[in-house]
Amino acid sequence: MVRSVKLRWASSHYRLPQDDGVRVRFDVVCATGLSTRIFAYRMEPVDTDGTAHGFFSHICSPVDLAEYPANGPTPGKSPEWFRLPYVDVFLRSVQEAEDFIEIVKADVRRLIRTLHGMDTIFTNGTEVVGDIDCQPVEESSDSSSGETPSSASFGDSQTAFATGTTEQNVGTGVSWRNVGIGAGSQVLSDDTGDNFSWVTLQTGESSKLLLVQGFDFSDLPDDAVIEGIESQLVLRDATNDPTLSGSLGYEFPTSEDSLPADCPHISFVALQHPEFGMSENRSVSNCIDNSDWEAIQHGGDGDLWGLPISSGRHLLGRDLKDGAFGLGLIIANSSHGAATVAVDGVKLTVTYREEL
Repeated sequence: MVRSVKLRWASSHYRLPQDDGVRVRFDVVCATGLSTRIFAYRMEPVDTDGTAHGFFSHICSPVDLAEYPANGPTPGKSPEWFRLPYVDVFLRSVQEAEDFIEIVKADVRRLIRTLHGMDTIFTNGTEVVGDIDCQPVEESSDSSSGETPSSASFGDSQTAFATGTTEQNVGTGVSWRNVGIGAGSQVLSDDTGDNFSWVTLQTGESSKLLLVQGFDFSDLPDDAVIEGIESQLVLRDATNDPTLSGSLGYEFPTSEDSLPADCPHISFVALQHPEFGMSENRSVSNCIDNSDWEAIQHGGDGDLWGLPISSGRHLLGRDLKDGAFGLGLIIANSSHGAATVAVDGVKLTVTYREEL
């Protein structure tokens, strides 16, 4: 899922030695993929005159977004938490104001990063409770027949692959720029660096969706049942590449104390289907800190990326032959300086079986 938050902040003027404080206000101008009400408040005890006030506590976590009501607390529930789309605070000094602004921005970036990371869950274990193990049973779409939609017989697993041949920028964010024909090119074949797309991001910025399309699956049988799709995304850290205008030569921190998320990273990667729409996000916020081209895989055998295919229907070979089928990605920069990322291309490998 694509997510973004647009923040606007303002502060009062501070005149030394005339003023004793600074006022700072944050507003969520707009948001995509989540609520604009990301500031957590808690009600204070009622004043002697019967007036109730809420005080700002923190930037919401994903759990807070799910549990705290918007605009006001739930009557009769304690503690009385709620969410608002703004925060307006009074601080003692310019330094406190500057620190508060940076903390809010960092916490909102962490919220977006956490939500993206929670889009995909991984099996960490199983446990049998009882005397015997059991096998998963597929529910029948027709209880009277006792047959499942997958009761047909299929041949051995096979694979087919294709690379993207076109690319475009979609949505909000920083635009991608091209060298040659851009990321719509053969992967791992551009040794001279002739064809790739690149974007330079300041701290906290995200790129537009780079949508790579034009995958040629014409040799794939129309009725082949697709069982999995794996993407191979080839990219590199091009921050210190002097040939790219906009690259600011930022050196990434090498300290062991550096957080893994303090880097330019893949915040979103998903399949785009002309009929079924956008798949689930398969990003695990991979850091991009290698100046050499590297291939990062997402998906795989048995993974259909959560494409919302209608019940009882398989994803078929013919479904991948529309030129609008593709893969989209967004790069976000949470490092402590500007960063440039280059994308060479995308290869998709499809696992399928044919009905016997």
